[in-house]
Amino acid sequence: MKGLAERTVEEAMNYFKRSMRSEFSGKKGLLQSVDPASCLISSLIFLFTSIICKNLEQIFLLFVVSVVIAVASRISLMKFLARVLFFIPIFTMIVMIPSMFSWITPGKALFSFCSISITEEGIRKALIFTARVTVAISFPIAATMAVEWDDLIEGFRILKIPDLMVRILLICYRYTFLMANMAVSMLTSRRARILSKESWRTSWNWGSEAVGALLLKSMMLSEMVHMAMTARGFGREVEERKRIKRRGAAFIIASLIISFFVVTEGWRWLFSI
Repeated sequence: MKGLAERTVEEAMNYFKRSMRSEFSGKKGLLQSVDPASCLISSLIFLFTSIICKNLEQIFLLFVVSVVIAVASRISLMKFLARVLFFIPIFTMIVMIPSMFSWITPGKALFSFCSISITEEGIRKALIFTARVTVAISFPIAATMAVEWDDLIEGFRILKIPDLMVRILLICYRYTFLMANMAVSMLTSRRARILSKESWRTSWNWGSEAVGALLLKSMMLSEMVHMAMTARGFGREVEERKRIKRRGAAFIIASLIISFFVVTEGWRWLFSI
């Protein structure tokens, strides 16, 4: 348990920085050849399709589609699966644990202890919800791994998203890395000043203090950044970047066809021929 707080925060910050980095944007693949607006629209199509899927077969087929898109985009399959299957599905399953019990989801009891029982319907409900969340995030993750964030921001502009929202999103993205680096620097400086071992209680107490200090630093930094932006004329119209012209209509149409095929279970009709 010694040093657990430091390792937890450091690994979380490093994982977050890796997850926000477009590692495969320089390669020539499917998503790299599609304009950012079409990539965003297709990601939304697949996301909503995963939400309305009713059984595990549909969800699994949609997950196979996301894997095929990742492979076609020259994304490392191991890194893609690690990013998709690591944190969010585990967290979602933990959140869904209460729904497995009979007092929330009545049904056929599979495991019983005293008056507490876990139902078959509850387990199926938790599995379907977790699978939906996993598939829903797989398409945006593939897009962020294959397309630069600046290009995705430009895609929001092409889709006529209000400029204020686009600016806020861009600032949040830029300064999220700054705060992550600040947290890692705090851990490194503390580790350099420790001469002896400490108890796990002291380590966890320091962890809570570090979180509070990081929040205070973020508030001070936001005020300083705002004053600096105001001093440099923030609020005026900013000249937009040159729009990226690529082909994307075919990708959107293919996304709609695949979504319709999955939702209507068209593969059953295809296999019955």
